[in-house]
Amino acid sequence: MKHYLYLTCLFVLFITFCSAKNNTSPNISKTNAQFDEAAINDSTVCIFDIPIHLDEEIAIMELSAAGILTYDIRKFEDSNITVIEFAGVEFALNKGFVFMSTKHDKQTIDSLVSKISSYYGEPFIDDEGDPEYNYYHWNLYEVSSDKPYIRIRPLHSDEGGLVMTWKWS
Repeated sequence: MKHYLYLTCLFVLFITFCSAKNNTSPNISKTNAQFDEAAINDSTVCIFDIPIHLDEEIAIMELSAAGILTYDIRKFEDSNITVIEFAGVEFALNKGFVFMSTKHDKQTIDSLVSKISSYYGEPFIDDEGDPEYNYYHWNLYEVSSDKPYIRIRPLHSDEGGLVMTWKWS
């Protein structure tokens, strides 16, 4: 009987661990102790003149504290979604600093390009056509821990939208 109890406990721990690893969207709800521990153990990079940690949850809190963006946790079906507002545009945050928005109009593009360009200069633009369908790149050939590669591109779906990504070398 004792062995069945141990096996049951191990099984529950395994299931809990596996389900926690499959979370596709960061959930910004760490306690201060978790925040401090992760900040100590995480490497840092710089974006928009702000040093941040590469943990998305911590980075979003740091950028929010610096006034670069705002975030909100919203309930969606059985999970929480982190919604970021950057340059007046709302994005859903996915792992790996991937931001997705349903907006893709000229005003949205102009707002994002203006905000990012104020830090990193004019972007390299693919397909000099309609602004809503172009690919915008900052620091395409100069990626470092102080200069991230930032890209904005159209979302390839029937509904449209934008994808913004931030990457460091």
